[in-house]
Amino acid sequence: MLTATTTARNLYIKDPLSSALGQKLLKESARMLGEDGFDAFTLKKLAQNLLTTESSVYRYFDNKHRLLVYHINLYWEWLNQQVDQRCCQTGLRGKQALEKAFEIMCFPEAHSWPSDGVSFHCMHKILTHQSIKAYFSQHVDHENQDGAHRALKSLVKQMSEWLHEEAPDFEFPKSLISTLLASVMMQPFYAEHLPSLTELPAPNSTSSQTAQQTYRYVCQIIERLTTQPRTV
Repeated sequence: MLTATTTARNLYIKDPLSSALGQKLLKESARMLGEDGFDAFTLKKLAQNLLTTESSVYRYFDNKHRLLVYHINLYWEWLNQQVDQRCCQTGLRGKQALEKAFEIMCFPEAHSWPSDGVSFHCMHKILTHQSIKAYFSQHVDHENQDGAHRALKSLVKQMSEWLHEEAPDFEFPKSLISTLLASVMMQPFYAEHLPSLTELPAPNSTSSQTAQQTYRYVCQIIERLTTQPRTV
């Protein structure tokens, strides 16, 4: 099961992973957020689906935005852990490490996505359709102070250092990495709903073509940047 570390503790009142109801809450809220969207989602509806009281849900989260940020934080922490295990601990650096990190992001089910918690189908819907609402919010500064986005910032820092190793003359490694991470999430959304904004094929349940094309797109950008002649 996905587990949150200290970076997410200020997002909840009671740790949802500490009880059976809390774990059901995470699974059901992920399904609802993925299927119905953030705007239609309410903690009252969540309580009804769980056959519990609304006050029981509020014992875990005081509002639905913090629950959304919690889900997205779980994903970034999982990705951080995988990048550490498969890149840092194996000695990968530079372009190889960047490509491996984006491979994990594009093909999570092939890289130890836990099968006993929130399904990746639900998480993928949250990431591609709802994640922007975790950041473009009036709550973002306060949540950032509470450490809600520390996992994402840590990942950007590590990956931008790898990019700087390969392209030391490039002035904006953090900007590019954060843009590419966001793009991996947004391109499948564009492919499904705004196809004129991308060359990627629309995602479907029987093909990994969208993920494959997203990975190629990111790798081509990294390849172009890291093979440019360096200024002497």
